[in-house]
Amino acid sequence: MIKQLVTIIGLFFCVTSIIAQSGWRVYQAPNDLPDSTVVQYSVQGDSLIITDELGFYVQTRDTREFFNSNDGYKNESFKRVTANTNNELCVLYDHADSLHIYENHQLKRKVAIGGWWSKCTDDNITIVPGLDGYFYANCDGYVYVPNGDVLDLISGSRRMRNMIQGPDNSVYAIKNDDSVFYKIRNGNIIDTTEVPDSLVNNRIYYWTSNNEQIIFQSRFNHLYSFKPGANPEISISRKTDKGIYRFAIDDQNRIWFTDDFIINRLSLADTSKEVEQISGFKMSHNLSNTLFTKSFGDEVLAVFDGGYMTATTDVKFHAMDYLTLNDFNIPVYPEGSFGTSYYLPDDFRKITYKDKSILYSDKLWVSGESRSTGIDYFSGSDVIGYNYNNDDYFIGFNPGPNQTDLNHYRNYRTFKVTRAQIDDHIANYNSSSYEAPEDIVEWPAHGNPNAGESTCIAPFIDVNNDEIYDPNDGDYPQIRGDEAVYTVFNDLRYSPMRPIDPVGIEGHLMIYGYDNPDPVLSNTFFVNYRLINIGFNSYENLLTGINNRSGVGAFTDDFIGCDTLNNFYYYYNNDDFDDTALDQLGFGSNPPALGIIPLNKKLNSFVSWDGIANTQTELPYNKEFSVNFLKGKKNHGAAFYANSYRAVNPSQAYGDTTKFIFTGDPVQDTGWTHYRDSTFTFMNNSYPLSYGSVGGINHGDFNPGDTVEIDYAITIAENTGNTLYSEVADLRSQVLDIQNWYNNYQFDDWKHSCMLVNSTIPGRSIDDESAFKVYPNPNAGVFTLEIKSLKREASFQLFNSLGTLIKDGAIGNIRTDFNFSSLSSGVYLLKVDNGSQSSTQPILIK
Repeated sequence: MIKQLVTIIGLFFCVTSIIAQSGWRVYQAPNDLPDSTVVQYSVQGDSLIITDELGFYVQTRDTREFFNSNDGYKNESFKRVTANTNNELCVLYDHADSLHIYENHQLKRKVAIGGWWSKCTDDNITIVPGLDGYFYANCDGYVYVPNGDVLDLISGSRRMRNMIQGPDNSVYAIKNDDSVFYKIRNGNIIDTTEVPDSLVNNRIYYWTSNNEQIIFQSRFNHLYSFKPGANPEISISRKTDKGIYRFAIDDQNRIWFTDDFIINRLSLADTSKEVEQISGFKMSHNLSNTLFTKSFGDEVLAVFDGGYMTATTDVKFHAMDYLTLNDFNIPVYPEGSFGTSYYLPDDFRKITYKDKSILYSDKLWVSGESRSTGIDYFSGSDVIGYNYNNDDYFIGFNPGPNQTDLNHYRNYRTFKVTRAQIDDHIANYNSSSYEAPEDIVEWPAHGNPNAGESTCIAPFIDVNNDEIYDPNDGDYPQIRGDEAVYTVFNDLRYSPMRPIDPVGIEGHLMIYGYDNPDPVLSNTFFVNYRLINIGFNSYENLLTGINNRSGVGAFTDDFIGCDTLNNFYYYYNNDDFDDTALDQLGFGSNPPALGIIPLNKKLNSFVSWDGIANTQTELPYNKEFSVNFLKGKKNHGAAFYANSYRAVNPSQAYGDTTKFIFTGDPVQDTGWTHYRDSTFTFMNNSYPLSYGSVGGINHGDFNPGDTVEIDYAITIAENTGNTLYSEVADLRSQVLDIQNWYNNYQFDDWKHSCMLVNSTIPGRSIDDESAFKVYPNPNAGVFTLEIKSLKREASFQLFNSLGTLIKDGAIGNIRTDFNFSSLSSGVYLLKVDNGSQSSTQPILIK
């Protein structure tokens, strides 16, 4: 094992709570990886080796260490690093004339490169360590074995690909034409297996193995099993609609695979079971098609552009959840949005009603004008995973409460609780046979101030009034409705991928609904946002809105409108029949209408965009466009004009300036409607498709510590009439009923009172383990930094809460005194890199 190969220096990650909660850990530049390029990931036993151009990491479950030229390796760019079972490392440097074999960081021998190797490029070199102690190098299809100080060609004229470790302590490869499997051990090809013609014709793309079998996949996404001594056979009757790009087998014979941007798990013991699916991850970087999985030890690895994630193989698949009440299916994501994700297969992407799409995506937008500088701050995004190839738009929210540790177990989690579960818990919590539902047990009531979190996070009912959330005492989550999905998110966590300053928000989202036969409630789900100013900026005119991409059935024939008298906006079909288009099922005859109602706030604006540049209704590519739309303007700041959607100046307009579009009545065919617009025919000769829209709300002043709460109802009205747009009349009546119900319903105040928990509460102890300690904290700017281990000269960086670098420098001692008394009071982030690990902690200067 690599743990025997390297000198472990005892730097344990701050992941006690993560491991206990079976969560994902995220590693990315610049905190966990250099800003250079990761070129390879390899696995040996329970260790992961990450090769970077500047060196390589060796990671086990509890340790992680970086090695480079300071540790006896060459001061050259690294290309490949692998390890065998003899405690040896094989290193290939850029432009090298030999492979370098190391043992305990000492060069043991160099193996000269020659022959066919000169034809190799970085893309077609693979070095696989065999469990027999050999290194097997595949160069442009030819397989070599180091023998002393030379490379022996063992494949002859045969060309092979896709070498992997497999059963019988052997390495396996496929002939380039997929017709033969080769079994390699002890430096020789010892066996061959002919591949049936049916599989050869299907082309073998990816494969993986454990000690029992090899699993491989054809171009048609069928999965096959191959065991040594037997012909390949179809033993997994599973076919996905999406490509299985990378997969692995864990020690429990479960296949992990990626399907576009989704990580899935499938048991080989019972392939009739449904695939377990976890959502794509929204982090401070852009995911790409490079995502893949490997299994090392009892962990699984997922790689993305700029970093990687690991989790124990018993990870809970709760990164997202669905509200599935009545006829709705609503995906809710950890970063505070609901609806479409480009990480999800089409069938899971959208909000559906009776299995037909009604909304594609709903993403919160927040903007505030700084009282001190007049600058507009903004946080928000469009569809998850899609940023128009423009980093300036990747400015959405982070999952989890604001804290300094990306790897907190609450990140990438949503929590789904039903009223029936709560009633059962109340009745049976003290019964010895009762087992509380997982999301009641894991409800994130308490924060971790040592990680920069608030003391109290999610609301709960404290049965014994001890201010500690403990389900064993009968405590339970506070929810609304009969089924609710909850998550917490923020925009303050530092990220080098965020190009603009955040607003400073901790957000709480609860999507809920009622199991009620009244169509007013059964055709409606509710959205509650609570936004807390946890930053240091005071704002005038805080603006919020939901960036909606609607499609009532097929979106290609939809109109939009806004009823300013009754305070809602809506989406409806442009005729009496909703066609199926672009693989989106239509509702057919008499289609419904969809309405979005701010229940406790008045709309300040409602506008849309359709991607037309010369009319300033382009898609919101950046902060400027998004803020202007939220203000009720066009993307470059021009006004909208009544009856003149495409006009950009008064000479083109047929009405006055306005912040509300399409405010007429399509039922009576009066006023300015989507159909009745004077500028469509002469400027574009077409009606605008609603690619997106936003209803802005102005909350006024928003100071540090302030909270704003917004309640929405999203309702769909069945079409009971037989005239054009009668569904809009039905919707208007239903909206009035919902608003009246809301005004008369007595919601309980959210219960947030709690105390700092102690280690007596299972799974909720405050983790003070870190690579360094700061004391006293809080302080007046004068404090001591103590590092647990100093391998070589360390460095520090001090950031303010917005991620701006304030101070940096070198650290040469285990214990260092700092004096930053000249800094203003507030929360700062101290990042320390001791040469093999970086860690960040909050510091409160009073």
